[in-house]
Amino acid sequence: MKRNILLLAVFCQGMHTNTAEVGISCIAAFLRKQNHEVELRGIRVQDIVIEELLNKKPDYIGIPVYEINHQAVYALCKDIKDYLPHTKIIVGGVYPTYKGRIMLKECSDIDFAVKGEGEYTMLELIEGKPLSSIDGLIYRTNAKL
Repeated sequence: MKRNILLLAVFCQGMHTNTAEVGISCIAAFLRKQNHEVELRGIRVQDIVIEELLNKKPDYIGIPVYEINHQAVYALCKDIKDYLPHTKIIVGGVYPTYKGRIMLKECSDIDFAVKGEGEYTMLELIEGKPLSSIDGLIYRTNAKL
C-alpha cells in the first residue's frame, strides 16, 4: 500500500541549516523507489507552521534528531499529535540510536525510534511488517518499551 510520508529535518539555534540532510535524503530516495509518496523538507523551528503539515495529512512523519534539537523535536511532536493524532511519528539519527528508549519515555508523542541505518527499518514499518520482527526499531507495547 502506498503511504504518504513527510521527512522533516528540524533545525534549531546553533545548527547549520542544510535542507539536504544526508540521512533522511537517502531514506527519501529509497522509499520513493519503493513507490511511496515522500516529501522531504528542511525547516527552522521558528518557521514551522503546523497548518501546513495538516494539509499534507501524512501517514508517517520521520524526523532526524540530534542532542542539540531533541527538545525542539519533542515540542513539535506534541503539536503534531494535537492536530494529527493518527499520524505516526518516527525519530531516527544519532540521538535515537543511542537514546531511543529514553526518548520514548520522555516524549509520549513519539511512536517509534530507529537505531542505526533507517532505510529498511522505515520500509518494513510503513509496509506493515510485524513490529517485533523489524531490526533497529524501538516501540511501545501496552505502554511498555
